[in-house]
This record gives sequence, structure tokens and C-alpha cells, in this order.
Amino acid sequence: MENHECTLAISGSQAVTALYSNQSTPKNEKYHCLQVPDQGIDSGVVVFATGYFQEEITKGAYQKSLLYDYLSKGGKVVVLGTNPAFHRFDYSAKEYKGLDYLQADTLIGVKYPFNDLRSHYGLYGSMPTETGKKWGLSQTISAFAGVDPAQVTPLALDENGKAVYWVKNYGHREGTGFVQLWMQANMFHQLGEVRKIAEYGLD
Repeated sequence: MENHECTLAISGSQAVTALYSNQSTPKNEKYHCLQVPDQGIDSGVVVFATGYFQEEITKGAYQKSLLYDYLSKGGKVVVLGTNPAFHRFDYSAKEYKGLDYLQADTLIGVKYPFNDLRSHYGLYGSMPTETGKKWGLSQTISAFAGVDPAQVTPLALDENGKAVYWVKNYGHREGTGFVQLWMQANMFHQLGEVRKIAEYGLD
């Protein structure tokens, strides 16, 4: 199998550009190029440590991006803070253009009620759900921009009943889909827990 330049691959600290083929990937690693085969994804996870999606995976019409295609075919994406899906960039000018909550529906199929700071809601404490505990979540931090739990599987609910840690499944096995987690710079002790959640359901 020839090598393919990957748009993204998993990294312990950040999403990185990588060059490898499926044959050269260590057999014990669950890392996967964001190359989407027609038959779907067998396993793999992409972890973003920053609130930023590369232009290459977000281009396209409504729910037609490479990112959405990857998710809809059984892929898994984990974000560790503010959801990159509602940040808008001018990539050619390398400028941040602000919040666009409507964009989240286009990129990952999750709807926010308002396209302004009302969707931010405010910073609230949360508690893991039973599903969150099963995935490996034991500690949470105050978070914002919670979503209607009817849209997702809540991993933790805030005090207003909004899902602030959650997974959006796209019709594939449990453990796949888009996973929203939260971390802070002083939480490196929880990286093992993040890895457990990231790898949940991939065996």
C-alpha cells in the first residue's frame, strides 16, 4: 500500500500532519489518518488539543466537509476545550473572525439555539452522568456552551441540565462520533483519563 499524506493524525499534545500508510502504522496503535474510505472507518480517533480545525477538513457545503464525512462513516473526534466547530476563521488572511454557532450544525450536526453569546449560556459546574463514568470520566470542570441533551449522549450535565461533556453519535457503534471534553493547562494529571475516553469503544 502506498503512503498517503494525512491531513490529521492523533498526537499526545496536538493534531499534527503525518505521513504514514496503514501498513507502516504500529499494529498496537489505534491511530488513523483522516482519509475516509467509502466502506467506512473500522477504528481510529483524532484528538484536537486546541480550539482550531484546519481549513482542509472544514471546506464544503452543509454537512459535506471531510470532517463530517469522517464522523458519518464511523470516525471519532475528541476536542478538549472550546468547540472548534463554532469558531470562524479567514484562513487566507490567517485571521480569527469570531463565533458562528450555526456553523456547528454544518460541521458536526449539533445545533445551538442562537447565533450569538446567548448560546454561551455562562460558566456552570457539572457532574458526570452514568454514561460518562462508564466511558472513564471521573472529574469535570466548569464549562460553557452546553447543548440540549436530546441531541447528544451526555457525559456530564451542568446544573441547568445542559450537556457540557457529550458525544454525538452518527449511527455507528458506541464509542464513535464527536466527543466534547474540557481540560485546563493545570490538568495534565487527567491525560490518562482523556486517553481512556478517547479509546473507549475502539477495541
